Amino acid sequence: MNVTRYGQLKGQAAWRTSVGTRIGNDANTLVFNEAYAPTSSITLDNTVFNKGRLNASYIYNNLARMKEAYESYK
Repeated sequence: MNVTRYGQLKGQAAWRTSVGTRIGNDANTLVFNEAYAPTSSITLDNTVFNKGRLNASYIYNNLARMKEAYESYK
């Protein structure tokens, strides 16, 4: 989303959805988020550490790829 004078809207980086059906009933309707337990997408791992991408082993394993991206877009 673009930044406006009011701020910037930001959504969850990774999300999932699921659909279930009821079997054995006369009506087989779709059920969304059955037994849904709400959670916050704002966690220390997601926000600060970028899902484990801010540790030394990840950086060393992907150093060539990150250097190529830096050289392409600097």
